[in-house]
Amino acid sequence: GSLHIKTASAGTISDLSYADDLVIENSGAVGLSLRCPDAYAGAIAWQSDSNDTVARIYGFYNSNAEILAFETDDTERMRITSTGIIFPTAFHIGNATSDTADSAYLTIGAASAGANTRSSYINFYGNEHSSDAHKGRMTLIAGLGDNSSNKGDIIFEVDGGEKMRLDSSGSVGIGAAPSTTLHL
Repeated sequence: GSLHIKTASAGTISDLSYADDLVIENSGAVGLSLRCPDAYAGAIAWQSDSNDTVARIYGFYNSNAEILAFETDDTERMRITSTGIIFPTAFHIGNATSDTADSAYLTIGAASAGANTRSSYINFYGNEHSSDAHKGRMTLIAGLGDNSSNKGDIIFEVDGGEKMRLDSSGSVGIGAAPSTTLHL
C-alpha cells in the first residue's frame, strides 16, 4: 500500500515506482515536519532486511545546539552545526575507477583528539600503482599539536615517502627535515 497526502493538485506527475509509498502533494510549496521535544532527535532512516543501519539523516536540538547529521552504516560521516560543517573523521572526494587502479583523491581531515599530533590536513593523492595507495601525495598540515616546532608544514611525498618539506618558518628541506633555510 501507499499513502498519498494531497492538499491540492501539483499537476500531472507520474509516480516513481521506487519512491511512491509516501507522497505529499500540494499546488504550491510543500513540506514535511518532524517534531519532537528538546534533547531528542528526529530522523529519517534507511534499512534493509540484511542491514538495519544503511543510512540515516537526523536533526537534534538541545540548548541552542542545532545539529543536522548524516550517517551511513551506523557511522556519522558529516555534521552541520550552527557554526558550520564538521566532518567527524575525514572528508574524502574521490574519482575511483571500478578496479581502483586509476583513482584520485582529495582528503580533508583532522587527527583525533587522542592523537599526539592534533592537526588539520589536506591530502591530494592518487594510486596509479596498486602496490601503494599514496604515490605522489601532497599534504598540507596546520597546527601540529605534538609540542614540536612544526606548526603548519607543506609536505610532498613521492612513492609513499616524504621527499620535500616547507615548514612554517619558511625553511625548505629536500630529502631531509629542514635545519636551515634550504637544506639539501
